[in-house]
Amino acid sequence: SELLAHVASTLLQEKMRDRLPGMNGVAFLANGSIIPRKSGASFAPMASPPAIPFMAPQGSSMTQKMEVDMGKLCKYLKNNGIVREGSDDRTTTKVAVHGLVVPKGVTLVVGGGYHGKSTMLRAIMSGVYNKVLGDGRELCVTDVSAVTVRAEDGRYVNNTNVSAFISNLPIVGSDTRRFCTREASGSTSQAANVSEAIEMGAGAMLVDEDVSAANFMSRDGRMRA
Repeated sequence: SELLAHVASTLLQEKMRDRLPGMNGVAFLANGSIIPRKSGASFAPMASPPAIPFMAPQGSSMTQKMEVDMGKLCKYLKNNGIVREGSDDRTTTKVAVHGLVVPKGVTLVVGGGYHGKSTMLRAIMSGVYNKVLGDGRELCVTDVSAVTVRAEDGRYVNNTNVSAFISNLPIVGSDTRRFCTREASGSTSQAANVSEAIEMGAGAMLVDEDVSAANFMSRDGRMRA
């Protein structure tokens, strides 16, 4: 039934997310996923074609197989991209999903304009939530403690330590160890967002250069290289 298929798909996503630490990963993007959305204002998947199903690069150490034991719900799975493990599809309880593991540490997504960098990052961002069948990203999962960090001009900041990024401000009596403002700039807002994410125990931070403060990002030597 559709209900059991939905339950099985949701459980599969939860189990895949639980497998990430054992694979030293913070996110997993399954082969065959339809990552682009219908439009910038829509959560619906883009039709394929023209959307190209995601495929992890062959030969990369980031391309791996994730195995999950689904128990009795295995037979109700209708997700595209899964491979049932065993000789009898009616009795097997294990499935395998092939795709790309985003490892712990610093990972950069690079490419030319209109090549899908932000689209891929949004798929990773959405991986903290379970998706319904037909979304196209049902088998894309992310550590639930991951957060998106970006510049937020004009945001309120109260007693936040941003001294790791900003040491001096042109304000008499300002202390970046206890930074306060009613209207943060791009760089100070992003610095505050990073500090708050760390304080809240974020397991991963997702940063899109397109919505980041250039003068904040350039403080990192890897960004300047």
